[in-house]
Amino acid sequence: MWTCDQLKKKGWANISPNYGWALLVVFLSLLLTGTVSAVISVFAQIVSSVNWIFTGLVSLLTQSSYMNVEFGEVIFVVIMFLLSGIIITVIYLAPILFVYNPIQYGLTNWYMTQSREPSYSRIDAMFAGFRKGSFVRVVKGMAWRTLWLTIWSLVGSLIFLIPAVCSLALIFGYRDNATVFSGNIDQNGVIAILVLLVVSFYLIAMCVYILLITNRFYAYFYVPFLLADDPDLRWREALRKSIRVASGQKGRMCILDLSFIGWWLLSALTCGLGTVFLLPYVLSTKAELFYTRKEECISGETW
Repeated sequence: MWTCDQLKKKGWANISPNYGWALLVVFLSLLLTGTVSAVISVFAQIVSSVNWIFTGLVSLLTQSSYMNVEFGEVIFVVIMFLLSGIIITVIYLAPILFVYNPIQYGLTNWYMTQSREPSYSRIDAMFAGFRKGSFVRVVKGMAWRTLWLTIWSLVGSLIFLIPAVCSLALIFGYRDNATVFSGNIDQNGVIAILVLLVVSFYLIAMCVYILLITNRFYAYFYVPFLLADDPDLRWREALRKSIRVASGQKGRMCILDLSFIGWWLLSALTCGLGTVFLLPYVLSTKAELFYTRKEECISGETW
């Protein structure tokens, strides 16, 4: 059974002789993903502007009494508004699905290659996700992972309906019985208790949400590793296999990530610049985690 210290020592031992190339790969990936983020930000502004313009048009057409507006014209504006939203959303998602995800896959692939070949001194493995034979499979596999993470995030957000309903029940219950409470209990004390209960409900919901999302994140964590390790693995099977490989390990995987918290805090003191120098160590450790789990699963006949 692997330990955090064992994996971190292996990760550093593998990456330290080739640290310059590892740093270059991280820098290129951050540069490319930063460019993608900038493009996404621009499209987000376009979405906001278009929504504002069309909302203004709909409001103008429906509320201006001096304009003789036909119902069909209003419907046309609404349809155009919806279509523009759909089109811009597709454009908004395209860089994530077709650029960002393959880059993340390529970064994983490079560190996996370097882990098996410590003297590896090329960057072509980083762009493996864009190769003709693997691009579609990588895009599908990473998009499938992103979709399920999004679905679980939406499902998890429904948890907040419980404290919302409980809070409303308490508030309306207090309002309806305010006259009863006024004669027996201090009003300020009742209000303080209500506030404390409401805050407690939301804190509990937040903890449950974080636990759920963290659980699903680690369940799907191995998808890019599995896609890179086995070129014949189908994209849907990669998700199912990742769940199987991570089974019973998610808590320990979280502890492994938390073991880097001191380094992340030091990186924060450099305004994030230290992240570039820390990521090779982290990514190399994650590559060792995958290969260690693969050996454990093979020996346990669960691979």
